[in-house]
Amino acid sequence: MDETIIGPKPQEPGDAFASRVPVLIVLCGNQIGRRFLLNEDRLVLGRRAGQADILIEEDPQISGAHACIRRDHGAKEHSITDLKSLNGTRVNGQLVGETTLQDGDKIVLGQTILKFTFQDAIEESFLGRVDQLMNRDDLTGLPVLRVFNGRLRQRLRQVETAGGTLCVLMMDMDGLKKINDTHGHRFGSYAIATVGTLIGRSVTQRGDASRFGGDEFVAYVADLEKEQGVAFADSLRQTIAAYEFSLEDIRLRPTISIGVSAFPLDGGTLESLVRKADEALYRAKNRGRNCVCA
Repeated sequence: MDETIIGPKPQEPGDAFASRVPVLIVLCGNQIGRRFLLNEDRLVLGRRAGQADILIEEDPQISGAHACIRRDHGAKEHSITDLKSLNGTRVNGQLVGETTLQDGDKIVLGQTILKFTFQDAIEESFLGRVDQLMNRDDLTGLPVLRVFNGRLRQRLRQVETAGGTLCVLMMDMDGLKKINDTHGHRFGSYAIATVGTLIGRSVTQRGDASRFGGDEFVAYVADLEKEQGVAFADSLRQTIAAYEFSLEDIRLRPTISIGVSAFPLDGGTLESLVRKADEALYRAKNRGRNCVCA
């Protein structure tokens, strides 16, 4: 007597390869929650731009080109190969030279743990939402500071290698406390969110931005000398000053103060550039606010 099955037909092993997409998910490390789509036949994992297709940054125990994942269409499987990395590649706790990957395998590179798995549309939607919650500021929609710092460090390495330039902007809204006291924190939050949107739009083509904390923001813009960076910041300042913030019959025009630093003139690291831009921001606030200093 034939067996009767109620419900979906069980998947054959090959079905997962055809109907679901292979991904790596960071389970532990500085990029926790991030997903990497394995959409090429050969992808190198590593710490350095130019050497790796999948960048896993801020883990000093990962080599520039650490390991490679290959896709075999005929066998419908993926394999991982260690690329003579300094600290080796481990799969499920075992040091490997090369091995075939199974759904659910844990890959350890340095201090970073990744899970190899397959995702369908429902899982992709769920993990996309998780990624949004973990990596985007819920008020402004900008990348959280951890993500921003990683991108800035990567861009600094790129412009240093290419002999390019880059400007960092530290920004602080003027008089937010008075806005909160007079019109309530709801309008204050709306103002912060709107300023974040305006900043994000202004830098999106050549850089990135993040909320530094409260009503402070940080951004970087590549390929600008310091004078150009100051001009860019002043244009952004004018854009915000001219924008009418309107919510429930309340209409205000908040302003912003901006400090600017430049690579390589003011430093070569994220920390030094942010510090210099913050010092310039302090001067802008002391000069009466709604201005730019460098």
